Amino acid sequence: MKKALSLMLALVLAFGVLVSVPFAEAPFSIIANAAGVEDLTFTLNSDGASYTLSGCKTTASGDLTVPAEYEGLPVTAIATKAFYNCNKLESITIPESVTTLADSVFSGCTALVSVSVPNSVTSMGSWVFYNCHNLRSMVLPKGVTSVPHCTFYACNNMVSVVIKGDIKSIATNAFGYCESLETIAIPDSVTTIGDSAFRYSGITSIKIPEGVTAIKKSVFEFCSDLKTISIPAGVTTIGNKAFYSCENMDKVYFSGSSASWSEVTLGTYNTCLTNAQTHFEVPAEEINTHYTKEIITPATCLADGEVLYTCPCGHDYKEVVSAYGHDYTSEWTVENSTCVEKGTRYHYCTRCGDKKDVQILSLDSEAHSYGDWIVTDATCEIDGEKHKECELCGAVAEKTVLPATGHSFGEFIIDKEATCEEDGAKHKECVVCGAEADAQTIPATGHIASDWVVVSETEKQKKCTVCGVVLETEIIETEIVKNLKSPKVKELKNEIDGISFEWNEIEGAKGYIVYRRVTGGKWQKLGEVTGCSYVDKNVKSGAMYIYAVKAYNGKVKSSYRSSAPVKFLEAPVINECNGTKSGNFISWDKVKGANGYIVYRKTAESGWVNLGMVKGTSFIDRRVKGSEEYYYTVKACSGSTRSAYREGTPVASLCTPVLKAAKASEKGIEISWNKVDGAEKYTVYRKTDGSGWKKVGTTSKTSYVDT
Repeated sequence: MKKALSLMLALVLAFGVLVSVPFAEAPFSIIANAAGVEDLTFTLNSDGASYTLSGCKTTASGDLTVPAEYEGLPVTAIATKAFYNCNKLESITIPESVTTLADSVFSGCTALVSVSVPNSVTSMGSWVFYNCHNLRSMVLPKGVTSVPHCTFYACNNMVSVVIKGDIKSIATNAFGYCESLETIAIPDSVTTIGDSAFRYSGITSIKIPEGVTAIKKSVFEFCSDLKTISIPAGVTTIGNKAFYSCENMDKVYFSGSSASWSEVTLGTYNTCLTNAQTHFEVPAEEINTHYTKEIITPATCLADGEVLYTCPCGHDYKEVVSAYGHDYTSEWTVENSTCVEKGTRYHYCTRCGDKKDVQILSLDSEAHSYGDWIVTDATCEIDGEKHKECELCGAVAEKTVLPATGHSFGEFIIDKEATCEEDGAKHKECVVCGAEADAQTIPATGHIASDWVVVSETEKQKKCTVCGVVLETEIIETEIVKNLKSPKVKELKNEIDGISFEWNEIEGAKGYIVYRRVTGGKWQKLGEVTGCSYVDKNVKSGAMYIYAVKAYNGKVKSSYRSSAPVKFLEAPVINECNGTKSGNFISWDKVKGANGYIVYRKTAESGWVNLGMVKGTSFIDRRVKGSEEYYYTVKACSGSTRSAYREGTPVASLCTPVLKAAKASEKGIEISWNKVDGAEKYTVYRKTDGSGWKKVGTTSKTSYVDT
């Protein structure tokens, strides 16, 4: 009796690209003019001693090398979305001066094939390589301690990731939708692997490190190519859908006992794991030696062989070894052959000795068998030559002179850098032979004066910013200040990186001293500033703080007035944002000190809209339309206090396809459905009575034949 087929279509959606939420202006930006960096924008950091690469033109294309310095100062960071949607760049090289890669740095660089990340990088944000479809491989440097949220999300052509350092954690969706990533060596230092970390990846086998005690929900969900996994004895919990739709899984190696395995708490939708063949007390390093191998029938060049593998626990299986096929030599083997004596030549199999292409050689003394050109290369100044030789007797023919190539001079090489007062020198060298030419003098640069710097109560100076020579000196006229008014603290706000506040300017003040205390605690000095604003970055979520400011001029200081108490709440981090049948689902990390959360949404056509307040850490937006892309963010709240909010996280909504027809034909079962606006591809699933859904194919058309 034939089983009735139930058919369903499911869409695999590619998330939209992140967009930036408005942020405070940087001090100033400078557009680079130097050769090779004309498409880049740099921003001077607050320390005044380094730059951040803050942007790149989306028209930039080809290969790009980020400079280690800009205007004489090191480039130490690459800002959030610096290369956002630069979809014509193919490779990027980052210098050793850079230590920080912010959130979404290369997001949407769909043509990017390679990125060289130096060992100097110690900090990486989330979504760094999101949607880099053509990225093939990546080496994470030693200084990085974790693989952050959605680092390689949707890098569907990534085949190799090498982790050099002792990372501690792999975050949520870190390798999600890496469909070409078949294997990865997870370091033994890892103790946490986040939800959906390898969801929809191409992993075929994996070893879970010994320090991991829980395999979280959906970690390997829809990893349909996963066949084997090694699980340490310390694992006590396996979350819901951890191995959902891993229909090709056939072997599980557990380093603990059978009794320990039975005590592991197993979540729902993990039948692919429980249906696989389970081996106990097998450490990961012994997996490849766990079976004993016995050759039943040896394979030959023309015939298949057979091997039997037997496990000490009773399992066994046979494996067919395909016929090797002949391995003929590429060079001719010649027997008794000269140009005047008959002989033979042939190619032979190195395994079994079989001969092919056997040829009888001519007796004609003029019938030389000349091979390819034999070449002596020309140099820059000396001619070379080429000729052919008879493969049988060595006779030389067609001797030809190859003219000298001439020198090829590269860029200038600096022999001595110019200083403010002394000339430098440079020359060119031939890139082939090293010959020198075109020696030139580099003129002295001249001094560059700094701003006035106070060196004592009565004197100020200007110095050269390059060599430090004193260029100008002036006497400071002092004034007597008898008293100073107390500054009043105002405008206390929660920011992404701390609490910011301002105060009124005090007449006669040369600077201000900032103080802080927690409720019930003692006053602490935070620092001295010359302006009328401050950001306290050393704060903890949920804590209450009180601030005060003193004005000063020399030894004269004002009294102070305390501010109102202010609570700091961290800006929530969205950890999941997906389209579902019920609507767009988002969830975020719990914020300490918060008693509620406000959810906001926007589209490309509208600004941020308040969707409402919730007590928990998740929300379903049911008011969405198909073929529309939405962005979400969340604020934490406690009473009237509101946290800052982070940049929007995207999710695309597509309508569900409706099956129009399903009929049997000579080719198989033919199905068709309506076209969905905004969809690039459709994934087809099927199931039979008594079994679950199984993916059978992907197509860009609106019809499919299940053969």
